[in-house]
Amino acid sequence: MVGTEAGDKAIQAGLVAFDPTGLSLDCQAMGTGRPGLVLATQPLWTLELVALKWESLTTNGIDRLMSSNWLAVEAKLVESETPKIVVELFKKHYANLCSGNDSYLREDEILPAEDVVDSELLDASLAKLGRRHMDSAAVLKLNGGLGTSMGLNGPKSLLPVRGDDTFLTLILRQAKTLSVPLVLMNSFSTQEQTARAVDAFGDAEVQVHSFLQHQVPKIDAASLGPVEWSNDPTMQWCPPGHGDIYAALVTSGTLKKLLSDGRRYLFVSNADNLGATLDPSILGHFI
Repeated sequence: MVGTEAGDKAIQAGLVAFDPTGLSLDCQAMGTGRPGLVLATQPLWTLELVALKWESLTTNGIDRLMSSNWLAVEAKLVESETPKIVVELFKKHYANLCSGNDSYLREDEILPAEDVVDSELLDASLAKLGRRHMDSAAVLKLNGGLGTSMGLNGPKSLLPVRGDDTFLTLILRQAKTLSVPLVLMNSFSTQEQTARAVDAFGDAEVQVHSFLQHQVPKIDAASLGPVEWSNDPTMQWCPPGHGDIYAALVTSGTLKKLLSDGRRYLFVSNADNLGATLDPSILGHFI
């Protein structure tokens, strides 16, 4: 487990590209030349976690925008032993909330990507290259969501989709077929049930690594203070969303483990997206 101090050093060394405003992610290769980890989803989304670069978490101009309730919010984060880098990132989000600035990316502000490689046009030789380098790849599934909207009281990945087979069952089989490790980013709401389901699958050939998203306080819309729920304190917290993948990979020690095992390429997709599978051609393209 990488503690706060180690996590800070890793971020200062450049483990991940991050926009500290929380409005967007910098997904360009860092180009440091050091061995690292590339994340990819379908369609092409890449990030080289080589010597992670964390953009400056400066507080210039932020304090004057902060609600007087920030100290209470910060105390709640510190009390729950939230890593410092996550506290600083949440402070940026909170300051944006207090400022009243729009946090959405409007459609008319988004420019089309014009230089994306069409995977259908990749040379056949790249598939062979990708298959030869499967030992440098892993698959990560975002598994923090609950299936309440689908009538399930538990992780969405445990929803049956074909007979008794759940999303997770099929994901585990896919990982076995590819002969790559499966990495699960769970939330505090899905961790226990997912672990039991993985154990019940009972196939030692599938290597599974799990790590936990951070949790952040729910904020009262009227007071901008942290929500208090004495009858059930767990209701005071929520997962911060998929963007937490970068910080959580670092602070959990999962990134360090993957790199030490020689894994440089990470395919990332939602746990309920069975069509998103690691394509050897795309892996070969990255290599």
